[in-house]
Amino acid sequence: MRRTIQCYIRSTGRHRSEIFLVSSKALESLCKFDIIQTLPEYQNELCSLWNQLVTTAQNDGHPHLAPLSVTVLIIIRRLYIDLHRGTTAFPLAFSTTTDEGDPVLNDASSYPVYNYGT
Repeated sequence: MRRTIQCYIRSTGRHRSEIFLVSSKALESLCKFDIIQTLPEYQNELCSLWNQLVTTAQNDGHPHLAPLSVTVLIIIRRLYIDLHRGTTAFPLAFSTTTDEGDPVLNDASSYPVYNYGT
């Protein structure tokens, strides 16, 4: 996903939609995996990517990168929720059953930063 974002940043406007379409399809497939049964290093990688996306969504000045980050967070939120169920890192603003059209999902401040050890 990090490579996709780098490619997305460097691309022109007309290629961005193609990059995003292909990437979102791959992410949707990835989200079908059982994150609880994956190796700890992959779980940690997800949390690291999550934090990077949240930080970018909440603080980035690029007009196209913050919305992309929010969109990716919307797609991968189930993995994050499953991994943090019952912890203080569990998101409070939404759940796995939150409708994709709910405005809370487009609000970057709705996404918590994962603090390791919580």
